[in-house]
Amino acid sequence: MFAVAKGNALIGEDMKIVLIFMAGLLLYSCSVTDAREEFSDALPRMKEANEQALPDSLKSLYEDAAFFLAARRIMNTPGDTTTVPPAEDVARYYHALLHVFNQTGSVRDSLVERYRIGVFPLYATGDLLVGIDPVVGWTTAWQNGTRLTGNSTIDHLLDRFSLDLISYSADLKYVLLRSPNKYNMIAVGERFEGINGVRYAEPNGSIGDGNNITGEVDQNGVMLTYSVGYGDCPAGCTARRFWDVTVDYTGNVIFLRSYGAPGP
Repeated sequence: MFAVAKGNALIGEDMKIVLIFMAGLLLYSCSVTDAREEFSDALPRMKEANEQALPDSLKSLYEDAAFFLAARRIMNTPGDTTTVPPAEDVARYYHALLHVFNQTGSVRDSLVERYRIGVFPLYATGDLLVGIDPVVGWTTAWQNGTRLTGNSTIDHLLDRFSLDLISYSADLKYVLLRSPNKYNMIAVGERFEGINGVRYAEPNGSIGDGNNITGEVDQNGVMLTYSVGYGDCPAGCTARRFWDVTVDYTGNVIFLRSYGAPGP
C-alpha cells in the first residue's frame, strides 16, 4: 500500500477502495432513508381517533407501540441508520391502534380487554447498553457514576440523544444509558461502535416471547396482526393465536380473520 503524501492528493489503492466503499454505503443509506420518507409522505393521513375512552395509564403504552411499529421498518432495512421514524408513520399506527381500541364487539374484547395485546418490547426505545473496556481512560468517568466522560465523541452522542447514565455493571463491564425520548436504539448504538473503549452498543430489551402486534402501512391503510402467545414463552411461545385487522384512512376497522392455535 502506498503512503498518503502530506499536502498531496496521492492516496494508496487500498485506501481508495475503503473510501469508495464508505461513500457507496453512505449514498445507499441516504437513498434508503429518502425513499422511505417519500413513501411515507405520499400516503394519506390516518383519521385521528377519539382518545376520550383511552385511560391515561394506557396512552403512553399506545404511543410506545406506535413508535415501535413505525421503527420496525427501519430496523428491518439494511443500511438504514435513521434514529427516528417519520412522524406521520407513527401517527398512522397510533390512530389505527386507537380505532381498534374504540371498537365494540367480541373480537375487540379479545384483543383489548381479555388478552390486552400490545407490542412485545423486543427492543427498548429509550435504553442503550454500552459494553466498555474499563482500562481505557475515559471510561473511568462512567465507572465513577459521572455522565460526561471527557471523550468529545462520546459526550456529543450523550447530548445529541439526551442520554443519562443510569448504572454501571462492574462484573459485566457495561453501562445502561437512558433517554426520555424515543429512538431506534439499534441506529443510536451504531454511532458508538468503533470508538476506542466501546466493546458493543445495543438496545436494552426483553428476552423470551409473548403477545405481540405487527403491522404494515400501504395506500389502503394500516394492516395490523394481533397475536397472543402462550406455552413456554420464556423459551419462545409454543402456541399462538392470530387476528388480522385492517384500518383504512377514514378510520374504518375491518376484522379480517383469526387463525392459529385456540386462544388460551
